[in-house]
Amino acid sequence: GPLDSLSGNENAGNYWFDSDTFPLSQGVQYASFYLHQNGLIDQSKPINDEGSLSYIHDPEKPVRTVGGNNLFIDNPDGRSSHGQMDLTDSTIVDSTLFHPGVIQFETAVLTDTFCIVGFPKATIYAKSTPQGVISGETSTDFMVRIIDVYPDGREFYVIEGSVNARARAYARSIYNGNENPNLPYSNIQVDQIYEYQFDLLPIAYTFGKEHKMKILISSSNYPRYMSNPNIPI
Repeated sequence: GPLDSLSGNENAGNYWFDSDTFPLSQGVQYASFYLHQNGLIDQSKPINDEGSLSYIHDPEKPVRTVGGNNLFIDNPDGRSSHGQMDLTDSTIVDSTLFHPGVIQFETAVLTDTFCIVGFPKATIYAKSTPQGVISGETSTDFMVRIIDVYPDGREFYVIEGSVNARARAYARSIYNGNENPNLPYSNIQVDQIYEYQFDLLPIAYTFGKEHKMKILISSSNYPRYMSNPNIPI
């Protein structure tokens, strides 16, 4: 939960909760959030084509892992990447938030506390177009990270999920609650839009009021995940 001094956030999160099941089987309200072309996150489903956003995935200059349950991962520059780290820190912001391989979406300021418990699910529609290639097969990864934006501007990692394009059918079977490891892996076609559905890692977290939730999408998160060269297999 939030670590700030705002009134109303004192008892939001940071406590133990017991359950015989996970995800929770009772008292759960499912909520859908939508990403809009203007960078907004809200609960209004788009009613028309808002257009698209793009980023540049350079396998040799990947987005860096910053914060999280990474044990003792060190980046190539010697910086430790575990625990809570402010993504807006000037020494790392260009490797994370302002990296050309990242697009961002953000909610309005939350008027109340907001708790997420379980396996967040993600659905994205995306295509991959390697430089200098107009057709044929390719492969890539998609990373979704949830961030807590504090009222003072600090931003902290909450949880993430990833999917390899070749494993999209298997990831979808997990998303739908009927995991099937026998589904085939297959490359994607260059410049063709695909639907990717996947579960993020498990989490129990409370956003404080006056905070915001941010979503980062990229195709790399290194060294937590290997940098995908976008070469078909």
